[in-house]
Amino acid sequence: MLRKLRDALLSVSSKVYHFEAQGELPYIVWAEEGQSAASYGDGVMGRQVLTGTIDYYTEDEYDAGVWLIQDALNKIGIGWRLNSIQLEDDIGV
Repeated sequence: MLRKLRDALLSVSSKVYHFEAQGELPYIVWAEEGQSAASYGDGVMGRQVLTGTIDYYTEDEYDAGVWLIQDALNKIGIGWRLNSIQLEDDIGV
């Protein structure tokens, strides 16, 4: 599923990075963070649900990439929620 997520993000932008970013804006950084749920049977994990973040860095206040990311996630059936929109002083956006 992580490759599927990466590929969905690459359908939005060629500048997609795992954990750390490089280069010029705009770009996407994604990272898995941990397990949020799992199902077990006979003492074995049968299904694992991961949590993570996708950060989109842009200087354009009305950048369409925000909506394109959401559409890409919906197309591959990944549940998501918009957690925050904020300024990033350390990178000047």
